[in-house]
Amino acid sequence: MNRLHLVLALTVVALVTLAPTASRAIDVQSLSQQAQQAASAGKTARALGLYELALSQAATQPESVFGPLIGQYWQLIGRTGDTPRAFDFFTALESQQKKPSATLLASQANATGSYIGWLYKNNLAENLPPATVKQLDSNARQNYARALALDPDNFSALYGYAIYESYSPNGKAHMQELLTKLNSLRSSHPQYPWQLVDYLEQHGHPQY
Repeated sequence: MNRLHLVLALTVVALVTLAPTASRAIDVQSLSQQAQQAASAGKTARALGLYELALSQAATQPESVFGPLIGQYWQLIGRTGDTPRAFDFFTALESQQKKPSATLLASQANATGSYIGWLYKNNLAENLPPATVKQLDSNARQNYARALALDPDNFSALYGYAIYESYSPNGKAHMQELLTKLNSLRSSHPQYPWQLVDYLEQHGHPQY
């Protein structure tokens, strides 16, 4: 598996955003606006903190609300390179929920994949105990499975897992199963970014 590609590819998953709706809570919207302003002013630490607060408040809201915030947050993480922070944040946020959320479980799995890629990109994985990366991989797969058990049509889980498998040595067959499931949703979910799925199908890896 090309671990540099994995960290970039799973960042793409996090950047997939669905159109926001009027159901977005005013406090979440305000926090998001403040975070964008802070990011534009170069105050990245403040912006990341505001995004994390907004995501914490939006964790139980629909994917159409939570998704855009994830995209904005990961865009800033991409600029700072602080993938471990995102991994820690989504891991903590998911563990704090009384009721599991498919999108949040998928987000945690995507963050885990990005963290694995970050470890290899920075030549750190080789210095860890051999079981560490294996456990991270197992955790990511378990959370993808849990997400899909809760919501078999969840785009973040299906697309994220397909990307994850595209970089796994023995993941091609499962990736095709996930893509087949995604394609069955085209007519019922026209709002999903199908151009990303098309690219993954045609090239075997995502566009980033």
